[in-house]
Amino acid sequence: MFRRKKVDERKEIILQAFYNLEDKITSKLDPADAIVAFTATDDRTNKIESILVMGEHLAEENERILIIDANLRADELEEIKGYYNKRGFVDCLLGDFALDEVVVKDNDNLHLLMAGRVADYEDMYLEPAAIRNFFDEAMVKYDYIFVNTKENIGIAEANVFCGLADKTVILTNEEAIRTYLLEESVDQLENSGAKILGVVITNYEYDKNELDDLFGGN
Repeated sequence: MFRRKKVDERKEIILQAFYNLEDKITSKLDPADAIVAFTATDDRTNKIESILVMGEHLAEENERILIIDANLRADELEEIKGYYNKRGFVDCLLGDFALDEVVVKDNDNLHLLMAGRVADYEDMYLEPAAIRNFFDEAMVKYDYIFVNTKENIGIAEANVFCGLADKTVILTNEEAIRTYLLEESVDQLENSGAKILGVVITNYEYDKNELDDLFGGN
């Protein structure tokens, strides 16, 4: 019983932290800054899970959300949702597919766009103008577009996607902060023209005073 209570408390802390993060992200966005890219310093940040939590909560508040998996190397959204071999983002950019044909409707307000069949276009090149045009056209239907990208250090296309979004959020962990990883991630994003909205430490341990602030205490 004691162990279960501790687990429940931990889940509540994590969930509240996500809600507070969501509030900070949306409060910092201008009306024209609705395309938010999410990248990370490495693969130990629960990035796609974090994006889905925020997307689901905003959808509950009647915001229209599109989550795009622009990680063209790992199919993160397919894995976590169990939708395999779907057409998606890259098919819209390089193939003859429209967004409405390939989008997955998780519910009325939350729509998902898988990475797509990347191998079908291995000899083709993604044009930045085509990517930005796709984002702009999709924004007609949505309040926010969240773009999941590969961890960006040394990954050119991840930095390109972030540079084409309105704002970028970096997910990281305590270890990356103590080493060169976060600094390198920031440098590569800034060189791509990305506008960094903030950094999220996903394995941060809250102390007592911070928990009071998190839950609105004194």
